Amino acid sequence: MSAKRLEAIEQLWKACLVIRESIPTPISMILTILPEEYVTMDYLNTPNPKGIEFGKELSKLDIRSVSPALEATKPIEQLRPFIPTDLYTLYKTYTGVIVGAVFNTITKYEKGTVTHWKNEEPMKKLLSGVLTEKEIDHIYGLTFESFKTLLDLMELKIIECINRNTVGPGTTSNSLEELLKLEAVFKFNKESKGA
Repeated sequence: MSAKRLEAIEQLWKACLVIRESIPTPISMILTILPEEYVTMDYLNTPNPKGIEFGKELSKLDIRSVSPALEATKPIEQLRPFIPTDLYTLYKTYTGVIVGAVFNTITKYEKGTVTHWKNEEPMKKLLSGVLTEKEIDHIYGLTFESFKTLLDLMELKIIECINRNTVGPGTTSNSLEELLKLEAVFKFNKESKGA
């Protein structure tokens, strides 16, 4: 494997981390902790029991909030010839999911028509290009942390693809099974802290 290909793959993974970290905190909270029925204008504009008013925080954002994610993609475009197509497809989908969710949350809130990310039809279509029907059903069936779980699953798929392209096909596993194992660990950790 060429050094340039390894460098490109390393830069792609670093970009994934930057893109995920670029999600503004109020949007991350909305995407992660709020179930569908709470992603309404009324709920977002009413302080919750902890005094957090998501709408107030959202109104401080604009579409420039996606700029850090878009900036992180520029070096990857330059390295594109050295990135395997399957990995690039996963990366572009991952980026599209994050940028799309952030952009839609901001612009729809500004228009007064905010919706939960799972109710965005283009999102499901985008995901169908890289996730199995079983994986999509699992994510869409979650009430809490569905967006976080989606990103975790996509990162697992990216890591598996990196391993396949750098080490060989024997290093991969079933993404959904691995995700379920991770969810069990997270659930155990939460329950342990609460006990």
